[in-house]
Amino acid sequence: PSLSKALGELLERLDFQPDVVVGHSAGAAIAMRMAIDGLIEPRQIVGLNAALLPFGGSLRSIIAPMTQLFATTRLMPALIARRARDPKAIRRVLAGTGSRLDEDGVACYQRLLQRENHVAAVLSMMASWALEPLIADFDRVHTPLCLVVADGDKAVSPREGERVANRLSDARVVHMQGVGHLAHEEQPAEVASIIKGAVL
Repeated sequence: PSLSKALGELLERLDFQPDVVVGHSAGAAIAMRMAIDGLIEPRQIVGLNAALLPFGGSLRSIIAPMTQLFATTRLMPALIARRARDPKAIRRVLAGTGSRLDEDGVACYQRLLQRENHVAAVLSMMASWALEPLIADFDRVHTPLCLVVADGDKAVSPREGERVANRLSDARVVHMQGVGHLAHEEQPAEVASIIKGAVL
């Protein structure tokens, strides 16, 4: 909710209301929260490998305390930023998402992850990330939703798209083959075509 509110304030300051919103991963949850709270009124939300359901079981009990610990210290962002100097480390992280990027893509992530402030902000977001209130409000989602899922996504199970769509009044799922969590970076033209198809 805090991220949604901040983005809503930015849009108000810019005097801008989006007609269509595309959110990748956590961005899709933020877009849905904004629509529910009346901060935006788009005619379509497109979620790319949308992270709309919480981690389950033992994985969640491990991740939550770890991110909360890491978010309270500057040590972890500094260590991650230092580790990001090694392109091989970046490739391993990206491989963990199921995506294969070219050298330019790897270089972009390398530059990004060497910024301690960015890493610290990501850890802080993850530490306070709670999807249960959003899930409880699924029946308040009235904006049409197109969920694009990738069969090779190792970060968000493509099965989640179907589970979420079944709980919403106006949602459909589009499947992509041969790509992972960063599908929009692997196949930008195909993703652009899917977005256009959802909007037109």
